[in-house]
Amino acid sequence: MTIRLYTAWSDATQERAGRSPIRDAAIRAALLHLLADNTAAIRRPPSDTPARRVALIGGFDRGSRAVRAAVKAAATGHGWPLLDLPTVPAFGAIPPADDIAVVVAANPAVSQAAHRCAAFWRCRVLDPAVDPADLACRERPAVAVTTADGLCDHSASRWEISGSLTYRTRTGPATGVTAIAVEPGTDGIVIDRVHGDRHERARLGTTSLVLRVDLPTEGTIDGHAQIFPAGTYTFVAQPERYGHLALPGEQG
Repeated sequence: MTIRLYTAWSDATQERAGRSPIRDAAIRAALLHLLADNTAAIRRPPSDTPARRVALIGGFDRGSRAVRAAVKAAATGHGWPLLDLPTVPAFGAIPPADDIAVVVAANPAVSQAAHRCAAFWRCRVLDPAVDPADLACRERPAVAVTTADGLCDHSASRWEISGSLTYRTRTGPATGVTAIAVEPGTDGIVIDRVHGDRHERARLGTTSLVLRVDLPTEGTIDGHAQIFPAGTYTFVAQPERYGHLALPGEQG
């Protein structure tokens, strides 16, 4: 039987129109399946601290509230507390934790933020799927981002910023650019850089990059707008940083 984990997403509009209720029981059933003791897919790499919490990246619409209620019921019913983040965290504001087992997004708009948090916590992220018995865990790369002032974060797909910028690799010279994007690659860091009218994309043969930001400026992390303070940023590629629970063969 197919279990639609995120039935609430597709049914929220129908519910408002009075055509179909939100079937939160399906969400509870799927998450309970993943939290079962014999579910290998949710296991993190061995660590000194066992994973014992579920994190939810939420929203305030009716569908998100229904997903939150279903996830909380499944987690607490299994004896796992819920870490509830009602909005996308600002840069450097993901709460430190070493006991998160899986991150769930309450709606598609925060799916990339859920991947980012999973990379930060080095755990699993659960995307919309069908029967959880068919889920496979695909290890995904990420980029760790730290500042000289002690802020820490991760990017699971793309970190972008523009302004007065200078970057350098471990062995290369300092290079001035007006915009740069950093992406995780399977064997290092991929960058898009803009200087004047020239736009270049390069796969760097390195796992680290240092960026100097002269003034506070706007940018994005994994598609979500952020404000980045002035300072020095260090990017480090991390292969197989987190696990993406999805259907076998599913992309993304």
